[in-house]
Amino acid sequence: MIWKIADELYTLSRKVLKETNYSIHFEINERAIHVWIKKNGNGTGFDGVYDIYNRDTMKELSLDNYEAAKKHLERLLKERT
Repeated sequence: MIWKIADELYTLSRKVLKETNYSIHFEINERAIHVWIKKNGNGTGFDGVYDIYNRDTMKELSLDNYEAAKKHLERLLKERT
């Protein structure tokens, strides 16, 4: 499941990078996916930091973070027009 989520969030992240004024830091390994979203020129700090872990013990939090990251990226794409 983690790889499906990674593919989906990576695809959305690429679209945001191409079509908006936001930077995305996307990192994945066998333990987690990390998505950090920042508006270009926004100084320090991020507009969104989402960590999705590949652990059963953190499944509920990770699913919440996945949904939040997905909604954030989709909102940025929707607002670009």
